[in-house]
Amino acid sequence: MTTKGDRMNTKFFSFAVGLAVAAGLALQPSIASAVDPGPKCESGKIKEVAKKAKKDANVYAKSIKKNEAPDAAKLAKNSTKFNEKWTKLETKGAGACPTNGDAASVEASIDACILDVISDLGGAPQGDGDEVKCQSKKAKEAGKYAQCRLKADSKGVKKGEAPDYTKCDAKLSDKWAKIESKPPCGTTGDVATVKADIDACQAAIGTALTGNCGNGVIDAGEQCDDGNTTGGDGCSATCQNEALVEYSEDFEGLTMADPQALEFNGWLVGANVFAGLPGTGGAFLYNYFAFPAPNGGAAFSAIVAGEGGASQGAQQMSIYSDYNNADHGNGNTIEANVFQERAIVAGDVGRTFTFQFDHKLGNMNDAGDAECPSTLPGYVGTPCNNNALAFIKVFDSGFALLDFPTADMTSISGTWGTTSVSTGPIAAGAVGGVIQFGALSNASLYQPSGIFYDNMSFSSLP
Repeated sequence: MTTKGDRMNTKFFSFAVGLAVAAGLALQPSIASAVDPGPKCESGKIKEVAKKAKKDANVYAKSIKKNEAPDAAKLAKNSTKFNEKWTKLETKGAGACPTNGDAASVEASIDACILDVISDLGGAPQGDGDEVKCQSKKAKEAGKYAQCRLKADSKGVKKGEAPDYTKCDAKLSDKWAKIESKPPCGTTGDVATVKADIDACQAAIGTALTGNCGNGVIDAGEQCDDGNTTGGDGCSATCQNEALVEYSEDFEGLTMADPQALEFNGWLVGANVFAGLPGTGGAFLYNYFAFPAPNGGAAFSAIVAGEGGASQGAQQMSIYSDYNNADHGNGNTIEANVFQERAIVAGDVGRTFTFQFDHKLGNMNDAGDAECPSTLPGYVGTPCNNNALAFIKVFDSGFALLDFPTADMTSISGTWGTTSVSTGPIAAGAVGGVIQFGALSNASLYQPSGIFYDNMSFSSLP
């Protein structure tokens, strides 16, 4: 039995397939000049896509507002004109266009983008009222934004220079904010999501129009081009930026009984010692850095078994304090660091680094634990404020700390979760310094401080 809801969904499926034309076109940032032959043809094609995007956007925006199917005749007219112009450009190009006979595939790529954008805007509208008007306005602005970016791309390809999207981006943000300032809207705060989907479409269309991925030059639609079409090296098979993974470890291949297993895996340890208990802001006393990480024992780190779930497998890593340090008994804070480290080189400038990992609470004692007050002589009833962090540290050549993003591990759950921390873009002043990723614990009075980690990765993006 067909319900009213079924009819509405069917009615707006064709409507959904068109709005992506409005919202899903614009070529990716970081476009460089097109490579001969064919920049004029390529520029012209981009310009025609821009025209169609705006025209179709207006058709769908109107249909949203009226809560009716889009005008099929107008959409057909737009498509016909688009294909006529495409054919003329390729005929005039006489084989010089970077790609030929791709009008249908470009339109198909556009249609594939549309459902994501419709979902971002709240799906097919139902009924009428302010929410539908809001969605209609957003659809129209998405089309304008697509046209603006595409025109910038067309100009950039023709002149052999990088396009300027500043005005396009600023105008989208401004218009979106104005639309949402007059509620109600079915969805709010979705401009970033819509833009992200548009950018994904930009990459696909740009690559389709150039066919030059792997030539070592950043062409229209490409974010990178390292001279090959092999992924996994920071530049994907379609010349889009991808995470370059420098370290990945699930600890399954390390021998738990080997005291040097973590050392051979690249892990280091060291500690800073501060006067007083954790959280009291005591003065720095001394430190000791850096030493190969132990596997097991009373200090720093160990490979353990049986703490994981299905995603963590048989072995995990435990990070805790240095209980060999007698200053535990003196009521001082031991900041125990367990980390990987490498030098920062010129190629890192501008890149953003991310440390991702699974985690589970071990036996960490903090102020929220009932058993936390110490029973050591002289400290009976003393509050325990042990804490733990996962981190990335960026140092310059003089070992000044430039960036220190962290994730608080102190009160995480006793079940496994996943967290990541990321740096800002690496500054030129960091070259010659080091970047570290890992975890630390601040503990005193021999109180427990263990946290379990697994499925670690350290990666970067341009």
